[in-house]
Amino acid sequence: ASTLKPFKLEYDRRTAALLGSYIISSAWSFHADFRHQEKDGTGLLGGSFLTEAIQLPQRVDYVTDSVEAGVHWNGRRASVRLIYTGSWFKDNSDTLTFANPYTPIVPGSTQGQLSLPPDNNLQQVALNGTVPFDWRATTLTFAASLGRLRQDAGFLPYSTLPGSTVPAAGSLDGNVHLSHYSLGISSVPLPKLTVHGAATYDGRDDHTTPQTLSYIVTDTFSGPTLATPRYSTDRTRLDGSADYVLTRWVTVGVAGRYLDTYYWPDAVVNQTKDTESWGRAIFTPLAGLSFMLKGGNGSRTTSAFNSAALPPAENPMIAAYNYAPRDRVFYDLTSSWAINAKLTWTLEGYFANDRYRLSELGLQSVEVRRAATTFTWTPRETLSVYLSGGYQRLESLQNGYTGPATAAWVVSQGEHFWNVNVGGQWTLSKRWMVGFDYTHAPSYYDTQTQAAGITQPFPQNSTSLDNARLDLRYQWTTPLQVHLLFIHEKYDSHDWGIENVGPSTVPNLLAFGVQPLNHDVNLVALTARYQFDVHPRAP
Repeated sequence: ASTLKPFKLEYDRRTAALLGSYIISSAWSFHADFRHQEKDGTGLLGGSFLTEAIQLPQRVDYVTDSVEAGVHWNGRRASVRLIYTGSWFKDNSDTLTFANPYTPIVPGSTQGQLSLPPDNNLQQVALNGTVPFDWRATTLTFAASLGRLRQDAGFLPYSTLPGSTVPAAGSLDGNVHLSHYSLGISSVPLPKLTVHGAATYDGRDDHTTPQTLSYIVTDTFSGPTLATPRYSTDRTRLDGSADYVLTRWVTVGVAGRYLDTYYWPDAVVNQTKDTESWGRAIFTPLAGLSFMLKGGNGSRTTSAFNSAALPPAENPMIAAYNYAPRDRVFYDLTSSWAINAKLTWTLEGYFANDRYRLSELGLQSVEVRRAATTFTWTPRETLSVYLSGGYQRLESLQNGYTGPATAAWVVSQGEHFWNVNVGGQWTLSKRWMVGFDYTHAPSYYDTQTQAAGITQPFPQNSTSLDNARLDLRYQWTTPLQVHLLFIHEKYDSHDWGIENVGPSTVPNLLAFGVQPLNHDVNLVALTARYQFDVHPRAP
């Protein structure tokens, strides 16, 4: 204890932004945004020496510049937008070297070294638009974008020992191409029939050249030779729905979704197919009163499991959540009632069960139950008030083994969330508008294990969030608006996993005494918005 010293963990963030738009004509407009953000201070990072771990103060010195510029055309029959986006991230501290605070397990392991977030950038061009047709009230929407992610920070030496060299390639030269294409259509082919359809493709093509690197354990022992992995995906999604007005107060419909994802190269699974279909009925027995009942199911199937693609020592009997085959059943009930011209009430209930019947180990099932309601009162055009509340429960079950000849253990976890929200908006005059919002959201988590027929509950975890927000807007002149925002937020949490952790409980961890997150924040923001009214010259 006599060698320990206090160290403050904190950072400052400064953002400057310039945003503008120019209306060239009734059809053409242009916008451009530029943002510059600097973040510096000290954060928290983890390191290790075999079975011993340490939390480290990490220097934070980040700079991010981003640009977005676009041109818009809105014609009488169609609209098109062309947008360029660029983002450049720079880390002025690329390496963290730290001393081993423990007696070295092996000679030479006296210090460690970690690389910090590398410099990287994104370049992307996007095109989207809408084209309506007179035939059957048809509307066509389209979108396309092409982008590239680059990262070429230099490699660190294989170890911190004298004479250690940098890998021959010198740097990763990361190069990932992104692509997105989508086409949607909505139409009314019959007077009572409305149909919607959409097809979307997202591609992530990793062009990074694989590197074969040596692995050094605690700067002393040579480990296996590893190749840097590549992550590429092709994702195709199809959505469709049809609704038919059966009677004056009953509308029925069907819908479905199909998602096909292909992973390459050398992925744990090469392909997953996720399908979901449902039916729905909308009842409107009275003017202003409607109910929608929706129910359906879904399934996810996968290709054969490729255990050779797993990292060393990873259990091949456990499938990651997005790879595991899954069956789903769900129901959703929503209703809306305009009680009178000033008062509206909405209600929602949701039920869903997921089953992972082909997973031998790991996640076995998830159950979701949710209910929410909102009252909105508008006594006059200048005043609106709302009150809402909700509850959600998540139940999950997972299992595993501590060894080949041991009995299975089972863990069940229940998570419960509540929220109450009240707020409103009041236009005091042509110049003044005030808005307010308050949210109270508590939650708690219960975890219980069962092994060899013995049930053991863990202590309960909990959180509590209170957030109050006040908006004040003043229209100083016709082109100038001033906005004052004040937010107060208080958050408390209790987590038995990290509360009261000390040298006697985890002797092979040297930490900063991290405790469950608690914060009390006051935020004040002042914004001025000025709109230039530029009239084009007459021809």
